Amino acid sequence: MHISLLLAKFFAIYFLVISLPLLFATDSFRERGNALFDNAGAMFLASIFSLILGIFLILLHNIWTQDWRVLVTVLCWLTFIKGMVYLYCSRTREFVRKHINHNTAYRINGGVCVVLGLYLGYHGFGF
Repeated sequence: MHISLLLAKFFAIYFLVISLPLLFATDSFRERGNALFDNAGAMFLASIFSLILGIFLILLHNIWTQDWRVLVTVLCWLTFIKGMVYLYCSRTREFVRKHINHNTAYRINGGVCVVLGLYLGYHGFGF
């Protein structure tokens, strides 16, 4: 249970921090994201980092229960899958880039990040 609480805190802080530019600085965030997608070397490093982090998280937390901890497990697996997609699926990257590259998508993602951050923070920090 200790690792679940630690990862819930980690993801809560991550989602709450990342939600700020998604909600309030969408133009700047979009420019940085596009610059990352345009740089093959940076995308390769981002994919390797995400892949390594995902593998590490899965090894730490692969708990399939019927409570809030399953969300942490799903986020661990999504981190791993993101690394795989970035590394091997350039067409998928471009599809995602094309379809979420507008303010509405950024604000929706920011809202989802706030909800996830608060939910995980509630369980991790025990608010």
